[in-house]
Amino acid sequence: MPSRMQAIYQLGYNRSSAASEARLQRPRSMTVIGVIGLLWGSATALMGLIATYGLIVMPDWFAEFLRERVSPEYWRALQDDGFRRWGIWRTGTTTLFSLLLVVGAVRLLRMEPRGWQLMMAYVVLVFLWAAGELVADFRVYSHYRQVYNLRPTDRPGFRLMPGLIYPAIAAYFLTRPKVAEAYQQYWFTRDD
Repeated sequence: MPSRMQAIYQLGYNRSSAASEARLQRPRSMTVIGVIGLLWGSATALMGLIATYGLIVMPDWFAEFLRERVSPEYWRALQDDGFRRWGIWRTGTTTLFSLLLVVGAVRLLRMEPRGWQLMMAYVVLVFLWAAGELVADFRVYSHYRQVYNLRPTDRPGFRLMPGLIYPAIAAYFLTRPKVAEAYQQYWFTRDD
């Protein structure tokens, strides 16, 4: 007769075994999308946090970093409080999107339905943000371009095409029938 600890261990093993078998049925595309999302989101969230902090506080090391990497016109524009506030808003918002991507990717890899929902929310928000960036480029940045003689390439940040490639691919693969089947299989085989 097995001891109580062995019975608990066996019960836990059986549950995790069924769950891990179901996890093995996860489509490869989901795994790739989740891993890329986790890596991309983590890197961009870290850079975004540093950039947002730098724009808010503007410590000497950050000011020197910017002075070396941006045009003199852009550096002068950064001294304008309105332009800087707009940069803080943009950087902070895209950092929040990156954090949403990280949480969504982790939950997607765990096969949680909330992970799929968060990933799709990320996709929708990024596309809406890109549309907003196009509008802001004409409504907000045109003023600063005229005042500070900025070229369109002087403003670092969201680049339309590269910034939309991952969300478009993620949306395509996460809406495939294979993904829906994987979720059904996983959730109907769980014991807990």
